Amino acid sequence: MEAFEHVLEQWTTFGWERWKGEQLTRLGEIDKEEATLVEKVKQLPEEEQSEKAKDLLKLYQKEIDTLCNKTKASYALYKDLVRLLSGLNDPLPCLQLCLEQADSSADVALLQQENVELRKTLEEANASVRKQAAHLQEASKKDQASAELKEELLTKEQMLAEIHEMLGMVLTNRNEELVIELGRLKKAHEELQKETQTMSDIKSKQEDLKWAEMDVINLNLEGYRRQLTELQRENEMLRAEVESNKSILPEVDMDRMRALEEDVSDLQKKLAEDQASTKNIMLKKDQELEATKKRLEAFKDVEKSLTELRTMKAAEFPDLYDPSKDQTLEAILQQKNKRLESDLVNMRNQHRELQGQIKTITGNLEEIQKKKSEMERIITRYEESAAIAAMPSDSVSVRSMSTDHASMPANDSIMTVLTNQRDRLKKQNQDLEGVVH
Repeated sequence: MEAFEHVLEQWTTFGWERWKGEQLTRLGEIDKEEATLVEKVKQLPEEEQSEKAKDLLKLYQKEIDTLCNKTKASYALYKDLVRLLSGLNDPLPCLQLCLEQADSSADVALLQQENVELRKTLEEANASVRKQAAHLQEASKKDQASAELKEELLTKEQMLAEIHEMLGMVLTNRNEELVIELGRLKKAHEELQKETQTMSDIKSKQEDLKWAEMDVINLNLEGYRRQLTELQRENEMLRAEVESNKSILPEVDMDRMRALEEDVSDLQKKLAEDQASTKNIMLKKDQELEATKKRLEAFKDVEKSLTELRTMKAAEFPDLYDPSKDQTLEAILQQKNKRLESDLVNMRNQHRELQGQIKTITGNLEEIQKKKSEMERIITRYEESAAIAAMPSDSVSVRSMSTDHASMPANDSIMTVLTNQRDRLKKQNQDLEGVVH
């Protein structure tokens, strides 16, 4: 490299172009002067042309002298050139370097063509990478959607657990309340049945007593009536006897008559009192009958409560309540709890399946991300190799000359590396497309 630079420096310091330019400028000036003098001589008369011819001859002589000087200068220049060329180095290595440079330029042209193909491949790989990025974005969106679905599922599961707990509490409280109400109603019903039975027994007994008392009263009335009739009959007999005996016994004992009259009035008063007491007893019995009727109506209210309980069962549990069967509220609530537990087990199984799907999608996403990072690393290395291969020809020529005729093996190694990287990049791209699709 240093020898080549020394040769270039010697050829550059020779100044051939500058000297050639000076000589051409000088010859042009001489030609102009000659042409000017010839024109002037042609324009002059013949007498003066002889005089001017002398000047022209002088000019020719001057030109001959100039040509001689040029010949001498050319010869001196030739000697200087020969001396200079004899002092220069052998141009054969330079020519060999030029030939090698031409070959390397051809190789660079091939490399540039290969670089164009590699750039096309790189563009295809970039397009594929963009597709992969789009697929990755879709996968990330799916992952995000699955995460949102997971969060929504957790939220719904929590809500379902809360609702289930609330329903359990409500149903438990309602069950306890209904059980308490049902016990209270059963107890009230039993008490009412007992009281009804007691009242019916009391009523029957009271009716029997009442009828017995009425029979007694009637018997007493009959006795009183018979006594009254007998007394009236005796009174009539006595009156008749008195009338009949007035004439015979004018002085009858009036005391006896008064006594009899008092007995009759006493019997009448006693009869009136017995009738009043009988009326009072009848009124009391009627009142007791009315109270018994009211209690029987209260028993009808219990039947209404039981009917409302059946209606409530049918409204709250339409799927579980069977009117044809005498189902208790505890049995219906147990069936409802079993159904809710089975629904909860199904939802937990679905939740486990969704978690497994999410884990699978997450694993696929991690593999795709790993493939993407590997692809980006390969593309980076490929771009670096392509940038090295796309360097200008001057730098390639200088590097080739600095390596002392070692450019051809280096280019072959670069081409080998680029070809291998291109094949590996295509294979990785195909594998990545296969994984994504």
